[in-house]
Amino acid sequence: MIKLISPQSLQSLGIVGMNKRNISFIGKHNKRSNYRLVDDKLLTKKIALEKGGIPVPELFGVVEYLFQIEDFLEKIRGKYPDAEIICLLGNMDITREGSPWPGYVQQAANTFNDKVHTLFVPYKNSPGHPKIEEQKIIADRLTDLILKLENKEKSLTIKVSSAAKAKPLPNASVTVDSTRIFTDLFGWANFHVDSGSHQVSIRLDRFKDQSFPTVVSSDTLINIDLVQDLADVLFEVKMDDWGLENASISLAGETEITSRRGMVKFYDIKADTGYVYLIEKESGLLVEDSLFLRADTSVRLSYSSVDIENRHSKKKLHIYPNPTREQLNVEGFEDVLYFEILDVQGKLLREGNLAIDGSINVSKLSAGIYFLNPIKGPPLKFAVCK
Repeated sequence: MIKLISPQSLQSLGIVGMNKRNISFIGKHNKRSNYRLVDDKLLTKKIALEKGGIPVPELFGVVEYLFQIEDFLEKIRGKYPDAEIICLLGNMDITREGSPWPGYVQQAANTFNDKVHTLFVPYKNSPGHPKIEEQKIIADRLTDLILKLENKEKSLTIKVSSAAKAKPLPNASVTVDSTRIFTDLFGWANFHVDSGSHQVSIRLDRFKDQSFPTVVSSDTLINIDLVQDLADVLFEVKMDDWGLENASISLAGETEITSRRGMVKFYDIKADTGYVYLIEKESGLLVEDSLFLRADTSVRLSYSSVDIENRHSKKKLHIYPNPTREQLNVEGFEDVLYFEILDVQGKLLREGNLAIDGSINVSKLSAGIYFLNPIKGPPLKFAVCK
């Protein structure tokens, strides 16, 4: 049976916290040049043993580099082969967004059996050492994990990321059976469950919901990439290096007017879909192009008034519908047109002569952005949707 003691009980025994130790004892009775004797924990342990005769916990090893974490766990497992091991990262810089430590610790823990567990406390985002309330968060989460391990429950960790941006998604709602928690800054949500089948569901505004069953027999890590359901599109248009003011931009059935800096934003557009956008001024159509929207996107365009004038003075090819599903039609050609279809990496996917009616069958192309290269003219971008 595990016995836990409260902070109040420790305080009544004369045990002080780190902040009180630093302020009331170390800072008050020592020169600043001696502070390193307690800041460097290895040095503190050495002094305690050699000069003070003070008993200290046994030193298993020192981790100076990330790749040494697994060796450190191996040493502990060798000394305590049947123990439950908890790898706890507190709420200071070690769990700040972008820190590599949680990923390396989880990777090292995954190489062992189900008796090695991880617990990452979200970054506190406040100066100094953790305050009492912040320490209590760590204590409560550690206590909860210990009690659940005593009941032989397994760890189920869900890591949620954006499929398009490969970034962790914080504040996603993750439900396992009837228990719901929110992902931390790194997109992690930790559950403790019984062995067996469980139903997982994940929900985050503007992303497509996911729901799936999973079977847990040991500590389990599941990586989930969410696809955006809605996205924003920011246009920034310049003409002769100046913002194109009062231009009309049409996208997904909506029309907005650019600001003085040539900027306008469309909100909550259905993602994972191809669109044609039009940019117009009083003088007429300036640009017709397409994009395939997967996530929040910025479209930055810069034009020369001379190029626009030349473009409109020439008869040009026009393709429709765009986006398309099965057939692409070409208008504006006067004789037999030899064409190529390229992907966004420039790989040639198809070539040939245009049909008499100006159509091209694109039904075998997967969803995405492509270029129709008419050889004698500029390439035309088009999108295929499925």
